[in-house]
Amino acid sequence: MAPILTFGRDLRHAWRALRRSPGFLWAAVLTLALGIGATTAIFTVVNAILLEPLPFREPERLVFVWSDMTSAGYPRGPLSGPELRDLRDRTTNFDGFAAVWATTTTITGDGDPEMLRIGLMTPNYLPLVGAAPAVGRVLAEEDEAAILLSDAFWQRRFGRDPAIVGRRLLINGQPTTVVGVMPAGFKLLLPPDAGVPDDLEAWQLFNRNVVNGERGRMFLRVVGRLRAEATFAAARQEVEGLAAQLSREYSDYGRVGRRLALVGLQADGVRPLRGTLLALFGGVAILLLTAVVNVAGLLVARAVARWRETALLIALGASRGRVFSRCLAEGTVIATLGGLAGLLTAILGVRVLVAWRPTGLARIDGATVDLRVLAAAGVTAIVVAVLFSLAPMTEMPRSRLASALRQGTPGSTGTIPHRIRAALVVAQLALAVVLVVGAALFARSFQSLLLVDPGFRPAGVLSFRVALAPNRAYDQEAFNAFSRQWQEKLATIPGVAGVGAISHLPFDNVPNWSTTWLAERGADDSEARRADARAVSP
Repeated sequence: MAPILTFGRDLRHAWRALRRSPGFLWAAVLTLALGIGATTAIFTVVNAILLEPLPFREPERLVFVWSDMTSAGYPRGPLSGPELRDLRDRTTNFDGFAAVWATTTTITGDGDPEMLRIGLMTPNYLPLVGAAPAVGRVLAEEDEAAILLSDAFWQRRFGRDPAIVGRRLLINGQPTTVVGVMPAGFKLLLPPDAGVPDDLEAWQLFNRNVVNGERGRMFLRVVGRLRAEATFAAARQEVEGLAAQLSREYSDYGRVGRRLALVGLQADGVRPLRGTLLALFGGVAILLLTAVVNVAGLLVARAVARWRETALLIALGASRGRVFSRCLAEGTVIATLGGLAGLLTAILGVRVLVAWRPTGLARIDGATVDLRVLAAAGVTAIVVAVLFSLAPMTEMPRSRLASALRQGTPGSTGTIPHRIRAALVVAQLALAVVLVVGAALFARSFQSLLLVDPGFRPAGVLSFRVALAPNRAYDQEAFNAFSRQWQEKLATIPGVAGVGAISHLPFDNVPNWSTTWLAERGADDSEARRADARAVSP
């Protein structure tokens, strides 16, 4: 109990002493606030994207199946309907497989017509991943004319009308019943290159015959769930073995055959961001080290300035532990104030990052300073407090303090070691150089990115989408005549300099179209390369 009371007195003494030196206190606290705040903010992002489990039931058992078409130029491609059926019927290490695909649809007859980005899914998709609507129910197998809405679309279009469930909407001209609304913030969270964006506005079911299509029609993004007793290694081996069997059984795959790759859903979803986020976290960690070294240097200089006071304390019989307690109290006060200021800086920084996030970091929407982040900030502050306490002790050998007391000033002894302070200065310079060089390279990369020619001139260009009724049959000649008529009418609008059409806008995140090509006429179709393709008007 006595050491605690003694340390409490030391804390009060340290606070009074620091208040008498406001310039030193502000410099130390603000320096720490910058270092701890930046590190905590970036750790919050790393935690939300890399460490937090997916918001699904037992997410560690969720896997994603890629079609490995490296020979065609697509190492990570979708699967066909029959392949989904094969995975369901011919594997034993899984509780099930489900599929999803992103497309567009239109809602009419209830307010202004609007095009929606929707996900088509198999009936078991949401139960498989462990997600459920906040209002209503999931899509059942018999729901051929039903739709699930996102919370954002429900709020924007219908003002969160509680009577939305059971309401009939016109979707692509067909009467469709709303069966439920997904929770706010719900996302499928598939890998970025799966072509299924996170910001879908509604979900419907595939046609029941989706598993009976052609094996060459690959568009399904397939998610599976491992059995509780299954290992990932055994499941991956089973999927690879199934691909080998399909290659032998079906001539559709030609000489190249079929290859399937199994990956963990969470690990694959963050794969493109992992290196960048860890590099960014490393950069702010260096910033924190620089801040700590700077404040440690200030504390060493303060210890030298208070040389006679410490020497007198030693002369009166104070032990080294007693001196360390006073240093620890001062370091604790500074680290606590710096940690609190850093936490406020981190909260503000996270809000700025969420507000200004790029498209690739859309998943930081849910980034918050949670218990894990608070624990990391707390541990950082404790470690910093101890380091600050040790720094002044390097200038307080008992013999030198006693000598300084006898001779009046530390300068008269000529024995004060400058090595510690010199080492701190060298460390500050080294860390500063690393930060400056890293920032310069980052700025250079960003500038180069801004200067990349996108291949088109966006200035003055307006775009909109046109949805055609799916129940109407368009032959090629009728469709082209319709397109020409639209463009001719648009061209007559005052101020319009030109009109064109394209199937996919540049940098859009709807699934791409692709086509195959052969280097020689008559070559094996199974060895054909694939290339992203767009349909454009002349």
